[in-house]
Amino acid sequence: MKHDRIPHHAAMVYENNRWVPIAVAGITGLMAAANGAVVLIAGAEAPWFLGLVSIGLLLVAAAAATYKHRVFIDRQRETIDTVRRLLLWTFSRVYRVADFDGVGITMGGGGSNGRQHSVYFVQLLGSRNVSIPGTTSSLAEARSKAHRIGEFLSIPVDDLPRAGWFGKRL
Repeated sequence: MKHDRIPHHAAMVYENNRWVPIAVAGITGLMAAANGAVVLIAGAEAPWFLGLVSIGLLLVAAAAATYKHRVFIDRQRETIDTVRRLLLWTFSRVYRVADFDGVGITMGGGGSNGRQHSVYFVQLLGSRNVSIPGTTSSLAEARSKAHRIGEFLSIPVDDLPRAGWFGKRL
């Protein structure tokens, strides 16, 4: 997908943070190595499924290391191209700007050690929501991003965060 000829002011590009997949891949790879070491040390005494667990963890680590999510918003063509890459596969889809009613903020989060935290991400809202890569723990930053996209596409912005479930705004 080449967009080199489109003037900068006519397009917006958002990509996922490359360090998050690399960190996940590193942690998962270490878990696979530790599990593999247990299998090697235990030898025949190790349960048969531990070898499969090591292989599965290595596949997850490889998938995490290669994951890339990119959203290209083209105002001239009035399209939104989404591309996800995972291992050897590429999944892409092109939407029309007219398919979206607005821009919204979805909130997720959880807690650990008795502390709650929230993360926010921006979505284009329509019959099928499209998530814009990049989560943040700052509501102000999410609102700013939502307003930039809304102004760029001339569509309304709902900057009140709504709860999300598996990436879908409720």
